[in-house]
Amino acid sequence: MIGFKSLTKNNLPEGRDSLQEVYFEWWLQELIDTGYVVRYERSFRYKLIDSVFTNKLSFKPIKKDSIRHLIVQREFLKSWTYEPDYDVYWSDKSYNFLFQNIDYLNLVNFKTLFYAKLVNNEWLTVIDIKPKSFRGGSMSSSVKFPLIQKMMFLIHDVYVHKISPLDKGGLFDKTFTPQRYLFQDRRMINRKISKWIPRKIVTFMKENSEDI
Repeated sequence: MIGFKSLTKNNLPEGRDSLQEVYFEWWLQELIDTGYVVRYERSFRYKLIDSVFTNKLSFKPIKKDSIRHLIVQREFLKSWTYEPDYDVYWSDKSYNFLFQNIDYLNLVNFKTLFYAKLVNNEWLTVIDIKPKSFRGGSMSSSVKFPLIQKMMFLIHDVYVHKISPLDKGGLFDKTFTPQRYLFQDRRMINRKISKWIPRKIVTFMKENSEDI
């Protein structure tokens, strides 16, 4: 493979938090190459809850044996912010195939995986990369994510997809496995995959062509 680079969790590309984010970008890149995705960007931070302040009585010395009582505001509870991972911009080619318009969901049972919103004449989907499980147990993020997801939708009118690329029934299992993932991260030898049967993007498109 031309341009193969060794990859570990200790030498991730700048701004990436996990190997799964890199794997997801490989998946996106193949969709860009085939015209289904226009581009993707790192998402930005949203505010969910403002800071909570309380009044505090303060004592300011004026002169000997004399003080002034002041009431000042202090932060009592910190604000709550949240930053998804990716903003994905789809091409019209993916409409009712990879995504549906979240504002006008179609009653027809399309096999779409994502919801998108038309923002500035572009189809946008916001995504957070989170594996379903870790060492056999639930991650704390999977407990609080449904709350975050609801708050993002109610406050910012943004629906956030939680994507797990590598789990059984996850993204690569439901769609296709990017070619780069078929090779190990450290060496250019085939990766053993037991959770799903890998298929190429061409195969995935061909199998679902009747729904496009």
